[in-house]
Amino acid sequence: MTTQADQDVPARFPHAPDAPDRRPRRSEQRRRAQRVHQRAMTAYVAALVLLGLAVPVLGWIGVQVILDSSDGQVVDPQLDPNEPGFQALVAPSPTLLVLHVDDAGGLVGTTLLGLPSEDGDGGGVLLVPPATVGDVPDIGELPIDAAYAYSGLDAARATAEWALGISIDDVVVLDPAEWSDVISSTGPLALTNPDVLRDAEGDVAFPAGELVLEPSQVPAYAAALQPGESRLNRLFRQELVWRAWLDAMAEDPTAVQFPGEQERGLARFLPTIASGTVHLEALPVEPVPVSDPSTPETFVAAPEVLDRVIPEVVPFPASNAGGSRPLVRVLAGTGPQEGTVEVARRVVAAGGQVVLVGNADRFDHAETQITYWDDTRREEAQEVAEALGFGTVTRVDEVDESADIVVVIGQDLAGALGT
Repeated sequence: MTTQADQDVPARFPHAPDAPDRRPRRSEQRRRAQRVHQRAMTAYVAALVLLGLAVPVLGWIGVQVILDSSDGQVVDPQLDPNEPGFQALVAPSPTLLVLHVDDAGGLVGTTLLGLPSEDGDGGGVLLVPPATVGDVPDIGELPIDAAYAYSGLDAARATAEWALGISIDDVVVLDPAEWSDVISSTGPLALTNPDVLRDAEGDVAFPAGELVLEPSQVPAYAAALQPGESRLNRLFRQELVWRAWLDAMAEDPTAVQFPGEQERGLARFLPTIASGTVHLEALPVEPVPVSDPSTPETFVAAPEVLDRVIPEVVPFPASNAGGSRPLVRVLAGTGPQEGTVEVARRVVAAGGQVVLVGNADRFDHAETQITYWDDTRREEAQEVAEALGFGTVTRVDEVDESADIVVVIGQDLAGALGT
């Protein structure tokens, strides 16, 4: 099993091909938005670093605040979350990209794993077609499997980040032997196969109907693709494998044996996911139109699809390097942290990254306020207001280096939420 740390990759795409005909034209407004977001992200990261230095000193008096174990980890050195002005940093939900390769080393499966928090059980599993396209800066539109073929796992992770609009913490590669070894801890997998799958000689390798796959058979079944068959058919069969595997792991998550470090990679994610409620689905995608029918099929996920799917798998996603998600602060304006968890969920579903939650300067806000300070974030602030169903969107002059958008929950929204 190969992890990102096992490879020394000097650049994300050292051998990626030029794609001048497919490269998107970026407006100056978008570039400015990215620079603004990077400044805000730098301030956010600096705050995390300072917080990390403070925790060993203040830990004995309890600086850790967990708002909800299913919605991410929240940490801040302030001691009283009931006071106006209290704010807490939100650590992004942990993520792992699993790349399945076949005997020839080609990428045949791409799976995103997400955890709700550092301490919660359960999690999300999102199967992504390896031919899903990411719009990569200075490269253009590139499928994940092509990025892997050109430059390896680091490039595949970067392309997946652009395709999904999030940052991904880590990546592992599983070859057939490694995957078989891991599955052997849970034993054979039972599933209903929808298709007759034949080998290269035309013989039936896997009949349709009820199947019991031995661990050694699972990689070949998950990689099988018939001549002329859509890759989405294979994705569906891979979803069957993952469901059967997680069901088998759920019987005793601690019995599964993983090679390598136990604090990262599959050893960290899978037992936790299998121990609780699992959200598993295949990413809904659309084929990219092509003029030449012989061109290999590629796919793209619509923004509205990602807005729905990503929060189910990654409750608190971090933005990718391009600042695809505006940084958002969510503040309770009617009482200590009232409504912040539900509003944070809605902000994420609207495409935002929640970086801070807490209390406003006072608790008598009648109307919900959504403010932004950079004109490039106006449309995104309006989208947040639409997702909440309440709120006046206002541009402010004061620059906020910690967030692009600030939501102050008023009595109108708090009442609708029942808080």
